[in-house]
Amino acid sequence: MQLIGPDEQLRRSTLDALQRIEQKWKFVKVFPNGKVRIRFHDGSVKNIPPAKSHH
Repeated sequence: MQLIGPDEQLRRSTLDALQRIEQKWKFVKVFPNGKVRIRFHDGSVKNIPPAKSHH
């Protein structure tokens, strides 16, 4: 029997998205403003800025 918590769908969809990253990543940090920082096993970092708003 496998227990699934209330946030299991969020966890799964997040991991599904992260599997599309070709390099092996060490950690991913998502900021409230939409910025994403990915640190890879080789020590390199990729910063993805938030989308620009069109107001």
